[in-house]
Amino acid sequence: MEEHYFMKVLCSVVCILYPAYASFKAVKSTETDDDTQWLTYWAVFGFFSFFETLLYFIIEYIPFYFLLKLVFFLWMQLPFFQGALRVFDWISKYLESQRDTIAGMERTMGNFVTQAEARGATVLGQATVAAMQQQQKPQQQQPAAQ
Repeated sequence: MEEHYFMKVLCSVVCILYPAYASFKAVKSTETDDDTQWLTYWAVFGFFSFFETLLYFIIEYIPFYFLLKLVFFLWMQLPFFQGALRVFDWISKYLESQRDTIAGMERTMGNFVTQAEARGATVLGQATVAAMQQQQKPQQQQPAAQ
């Protein structure tokens, strides 16, 4: 159990903490290559994290999972391998092949957001009117405590 915890912490340092620091440095530098490296890293990290969460009930039974994850993320980070760029290219080719499906999903989500905003504005307006009416009612005085 302690080894499992140690590997999770080590993975967090290698997969999140160091890349966050390197991304901060990249944003502050004048070079653009490092920006591309870390932006592609975070895009891949996002996809990986989503699927890791989705499949955790299976992943928890994979022996040495955190060691494998650690090696994979180091491969993605090290400039020599350009792993993040390779995985990003693979993901982007797949997404490009699904462009029409994704566009339909974006339209559906856009419609949903528009409807939610309209309903939220209506409810907020009703709540505001009700609160103002409540304030305008004369305050009933409570009998003084003796």
